[in-house]
Formats: sequence, C-alpha cells, structure tokens
Amino acid sequence: ENVKKLLTQQYNRLKMKAFGFNGKDEYGIRLLLGEKTEEKIIRENVEHMPDIQRLRADILSQKSSGRQGTAYFASLRLNDMIKNKTLKDIDELAGRIHQKGMSFAEATSALSKDTSQTIFNRAYLVKRSRVQDLNRVIDDINSNYSSKYDLVLHTSGPWGPYSFCADDPLLSSFTKSQLATTADDPRRHHGSSGSGRGPSRRS
Repeated sequence: ENVKKLLTQQYNRLKMKAFGFNGKDEYGIRLLLGEKTEEKIIRENVEHMPDIQRLRADILSQKSSGRQGTAYFASLRLNDMIKNKTLKDIDELAGRIHQKGMSFAEATSALSKDTSQTIFNRAYLVKRSRVQDLNRVIDDINSNYSSKYDLVLHTSGPWGPYSFCADDPLLSSFTKSQLATTADDPRRHHGSSGSGRGPSRRS
C-alpha cells in the first residue's frame, strides 16, 4: 500500500524520467590491463623520452667511473620515472577510449573497478538508432588499442538503464530490489563478460 501511494505521488516525475530513457539502452565497456600492457607502453611511449635516455646514460657513466652508490640512487629515480610515466600513459589511454565512447552515447556512468587490473568500467546510454556507431567504436578500440597495448576489452548489453537510475533514490531502490530478488540477472555481471567483438545482441 505504501509503495502504491508513493508511486501515485511521484507519477509525473517518474514518467518524465522514464520518457528520457525511451528508445535507449545501456551498454557496458570495460578495459583491463593485459599481461604485457605495461611492457608495451614502456617500449612504445616511455623508453624514447629524452629525460629517461639522459638518465640511463648518466647511470652508465657513473657505473663505469666506479660511482656505484650514485648509480644505485639514480637507478631508483629512473625506475620511479618509468613507473610514473607508464601510469600516466595508461590514464591518458583510458581517457582517449572514453572520449570515443562519448561520441555515440547520450550519457555515461562510472561502474565499480572491481580489480586492480581494470583501467575503467563504464556504462553508456545509447540510442537504439546509434548502436552501429557503438559497434564501429568497439571495432576501432579492438584494432587500434587492444592489440597494440595488450588490453582486454569486455562489452555487455543491451540492458535496461540500471546505472542511470542511481541519481534517483526511488528508482534506485526499485532497481536494487529487482536485482536482489532475481536469481541470475545478467546485470550482476555487467562489464565482466564478453568477447571483445561488440555488445551482445537481443535474440
């Protein structure tokens, strides 16, 4: 009875919210570091940096002149430089891919990064008329990023716009209730499965 009363009171607002989802579905894009991602980024982007090449040369000079202690601390500094630059490049890489996602999406929502290997895990709200644009972007990610940097790409969808109800306490509570009472709702595994070939389609 309380639920019925609440829905009656909030009918117009909920109707407007639902209207905004009309003709749109949620898709997930999740990127994870592969076993060789950091190695490939270092080889492609980091090793050629002038500062790093200069420090490497200094270390070799220090070792050849018997300054082992100085060379040791310089090596630590070199390792920190490489690590920081690699992490920065990974962040920038994720940002570029996210911008590609936003080229076809009406909205986006960050999802939980459930492992340390996850670069990002996001939901995108996509018009059904733009699903082919989504597929083209996924093909581009596979061709130009996944192979080059050994990234693992997972896609999922189409789903109902679960992730875009979180800013509405009422809709969010109903969404959580629905998921909690569904034995094997696929949204539980959102972003954690997929072949990297594009979103799953409705049969």
